[in-house]
Amino acid sequence: MASKEHPAMPFIVTPPLTRLEADSELTLRIRRNGEPLPADRESVFFISMKAIPSQAAPEQRAEDKQMLLTVTSNMKVFYRPEGLVKRAVADMAPKLKFRREGNQLIAENPTPYWLTFSRLSVGTAALDKAQLRLMVPPKGQQGYTLPDSASGNVTWQLIDEDGWDTPTEQRPL
Repeated sequence: MASKEHPAMPFIVTPPLTRLEADSELTLRIRRNGEPLPADRESVFFISMKAIPSQAAPEQRAEDKQMLLTVTSNMKVFYRPEGLVKRAVADMAPKLKFRREGNQLIAENPTPYWLTFSRLSVGTAALDKAQLRLMVPPKGQQGYTLPDSASGNVTWQLIDEDGWDTPTEQRPL
């Protein structure tokens, strides 16, 4: 049941559960299910996939000690509505605006695209990977914690649609 805390997902992933033999591949299909999405901006969702290794029945297990690992892969899934340019992130990088509020660097995104930094620094103070994971929402803003000593130009690069870094941008704070 959909609620404010757990909204209905606008996609369905098939197959939801399957068994894979060694050295095999699986293609997942992600399809819209009719739930409404904004038409004026991108939407982002996360898909989590877990690979659980099979185990032999207790009577068939070898006496040797084993270590079994479960691998979980998390991916971002972006939905870009019709009408938005397909390859746009590199062109959006110069449109970002920045301001400082105390020890926070506020990145303001006037575009309809989710933007993710691959690099963001003020002077010589570079933000760490944990902070870079915080995406700037479309037509919104995101705060990043800065050391008190950070001063100088803001320098940044974004991750584009193919996972590459955009050209470096820089401007005074």
